[in-house]
Amino acid sequence: MDVSGIAGNVPDEDKARVRDAMLAKHPKGSFADWIAERLKLAKVETTQDDNAPGKIIYRVVHELEACDEMDNGGGSVHGGCIAHLGAM
Repeated sequence: MDVSGIAGNVPDEDKARVRDAMLAKHPKGSFADWIAERLKLAKVETTQDDNAPGKIIYRVVHELEACDEMDNGGGSVHGGCIAHLGAM
């Protein structure tokens, strides 16, 4: 997958490493893998931590389009799906 279209101030190699880590983290065929495959890596950037000289903070932004399979039956994204995204 081409990472050149991903925003951010880090080299493409770092963007690819973040993308690959998300995909490799979950057992194939699991719910976590299903979600990870649908995540779109939108941005990877770094900033300096003003409170800790020399410390670098990474910020990673993913996008995910809600679909019918994530529906809780009431027209919203299932809480388990939201909780999983927070745990990633």
